[in-house]
Amino acid sequence: ALTIQGENIVLDFQNFQLSQANDIQNNYLIAVARDSHNIKITGVEGAAAIVDASLIGIRVLGRTEDILIENITITQKEKRYLTDDYIPSD
Repeated sequence: ALTIQGENIVLDFQNFQLSQANDIQNNYLIAVARDSHNIKITGVEGAAAIVDASLIGIRVLGRTEDILIENITITQKEKRYLTDDYIPSD
């Protein structure tokens, strides 16, 4: 998993994929931390992907500004639905 924290950050997948290869449950593959600004997550359209996160492919936490996510396909083999139990309250 990746945590992005800071300002003026670009994560470019190009044509690569990020996947979860273990059985850890309730995992985000990418988390954009609180108070992060001007973040861009991008890749080659139709090629860049996030695959089989046990919970969420990308999670953007609160108090962020100017977050751009483009050209990333996120897929899961098994559908999972979020409930309030999965959403942090702090």
